[in-house]
Amino acid sequence: MSISVTSLPSPLAEDAPLSAVLERLDAWYAQYAPAIAATLRPGATEAELDALEAQLGQELPSDFRALYRWHDGQNWSVGGVFGLDWMPLAEVGSQWQMWADIARENSDMNLSIHPLSYPTGAIREQYASAVWVPFLHDGGGNNVALDLGPDVVGQAGQVVTTGRDENHRYVLASSVEGFLREYLRRLESGQVVVQALDGFEGEMWDVTLTDAAGQAHDGYYQLGNLFPGFGAAPATPSKNPQSGGMPLSEALPRLEAFLAAHHPDLLTALPPGASEAELNAAEARLGKPLPPEVRLWYAHHRDWGELFGLRSIPLDELGTADPATFGPPDARGTVEPFSPYSDPSSAANWLPLWEDGMGGYVGLNLANYGDVRTFGASVSPRHLLNERLDGLLHRYVRFAEAGLLIRDGFSLRVPDVQGQTGTGAAAAFPGFGVAPAQLDFSAP
Repeated sequence: MSISVTSLPSPLAEDAPLSAVLERLDAWYAQYAPAIAATLRPGATEAELDALEAQLGQELPSDFRALYRWHDGQNWSVGGVFGLDWMPLAEVGSQWQMWADIARENSDMNLSIHPLSYPTGAIREQYASAVWVPFLHDGGGNNVALDLGPDVVGQAGQVVTTGRDENHRYVLASSVEGFLREYLRRLESGQVVVQALDGFEGEMWDVTLTDAAGQAHDGYYQLGNLFPGFGAAPATPSKNPQSGGMPLSEALPRLEAFLAAHHPDLLTALPPGASEAELNAAEARLGKPLPPEVRLWYAHHRDWGELFGLRSIPLDELGTADPATFGPPDARGTVEPFSPYSDPSSAANWLPLWEDGMGGYVGLNLANYGDVRTFGASVSPRHLLNERLDGLLHRYVRFAEAGLLIRDGFSLRVPDVQGQTGTGAAAAFPGFGVAPAQLDFSAP
């Protein structure tokens, strides 16, 4: 059975207070989905909200507090508010703790799993983070969350999709209030299907927003489908989106095309690619094979100059440096994240691609499948930046194409979340992998 939403009220004034938005949400659910409305809990107290803040160690935005003062989530039983299960504060705290533990104890997953942010640079591209506060969930490990620690172009307090299956992460609104206003607008404009679901032991209702063509989703596949056209979410739901990885064979031509269009002088400054003979000579000096992606890297340009904010090591210098200058072997506390399940690597395993002139390097760890990391006697702690070189370039190219890099002489540098750039290997790729998103020059 479906209910037709036909009694459309006049639109809420843009300057109406948030309290008016919440009152009209109450009225809409009472009229069109009373069984779901009955699951709404009484509002949370200030003490309960303060307790969640203490658990998070971070201040909650005023609109999030207002949402939970209105209702402390719902006792989910016959259908979800906002199309998902709206969690009470106690469950918000436990879900947050679970993801915070994953971020702390399994941070290597932030390297091996590569979620993409929409728009680029808005959400930290990590699998798990303690700065995301989930408040809606699908029962299967995926959430709509409050983001208290955004990436370069994000806003603190934005509403985002996260979770186990969400390789594509969307900013749905710049704030909780913005999310609630848009959700109410969709309900009151009739862009919704309300129906009783068959096949359940008891009563079950579904409230589904429709897309621009008036169609409800057919299996959401990604959380953004539940909120079509919200923020950066697709206007038309898509099925089984691909992970969006970009091999180096695609990333390098895209980078060169970007340079040709926007910084042609940087492209013309790069020398041509190395020959097979030159690549083989470098392998002979190193005494080990070059990974295929490194051969491709130098086959495009034998020297990348200062393009990435550090001095690129020319091909003819590979194998000429004394590995002893790369710093002592890894140990617990010297590299983030440190894995107790693999042997600590040492200078003999590290292949530098960039150096900062101060004893710091960025390069590959050939003992761990070629992941990209910082190392060097002057770099502490060291950070893993990506699982592979193509992953690092994928993110860099998307930042370039989104206009997020900062031109500095012959460099295109990655800014941190405050729009700042620093010096040295540790500051070259802020927010990549497990590197801090904000530069901290007070760290040793």
